[in-house]
Amino acid sequence: MTSTAIRQRLITYLSDAEDNKIRAIYTLLEREIEDEQSFNLSEEHLDILDRER
Repeated sequence: MTSTAIRQRLITYLSDAEDNKIRAIYTLLEREIEDEQSFNLSEEHLDILDRER
């Protein structure tokens, strides 16, 4: 799946998600968001995400 496709799916998910899920996602990424650093996953993590989809 391309980065563009992932972004589109995330936007769709976030627009329909319940508030508690939005808060949970934000909490998980908060440090990354505040530090304005990119969030990078290793190849292993990307493989795990692909398998879980």
